[in-house]
Amino acid sequence: MGLESQIEDDLKQATRERDQARVVVLRSVKNSVHNLAIAGKEQGKAVTAADWLKVIRSEIKKRQDAQALYDQGGRPELAAKESAEIKVLGNYLPAAPDAAQVKEQALKFKQDLNLSTPKDMGALTKALLEYFAGAIDGKLAANIAREV
Repeated sequence: MGLESQIEDDLKQATRERDQARVVVLRSVKNSVHNLAIAGKEQGKAVTAADWLKVIRSEIKKRQDAQALYDQGGRPELAAKESAEIKVLGNYLPAAPDAAQVKEQALKFKQDLNLSTPKDMGALTKALLEYFAGAIDGKLAANIAREV
C-alpha cells in the first residue's frame, strides 16, 4: 500500500472514529501535497512518494518549531497538542537507521567515491541522502559526512 492510499484510508478511519486531532493532521498533509501538486502541474511534474515524505517531514518540522515556542511561552497544553500531532505524522515516516549504520555507509561511500577533501563532503552527503531515501534528514547526513 502506498503512502498516499495509507493516509487516505487512515483519514477515512479517523473521520469515522471522530478522532478530530488525527483528521486535522492528515487533512493538513493532504492539503500540503495538493498545493505541491498544483505547483508541480505548472512545471509538468507529478507528485511522487518522495514528495509525500518531504511534505510529512516539513509538517513535523513546523510542529516541532511550534512546540518549542509553546514550551518557551509557558503553554504546555499547546505544546502537548503539537507533540501528539508529531506522533501521528511520525507513523508515516520510514524507520530511521541508527547513526552507526549511517556512519558505516558513509565510510563505504568515502572509499568507493574516493572522497578525501572537505569540498567532497557535499557529494558524500548527497550520496547518503539518496541511499537512505528519506529515512534520514539532511542535517544528520551532513554531520556524519563531516565526522568521517
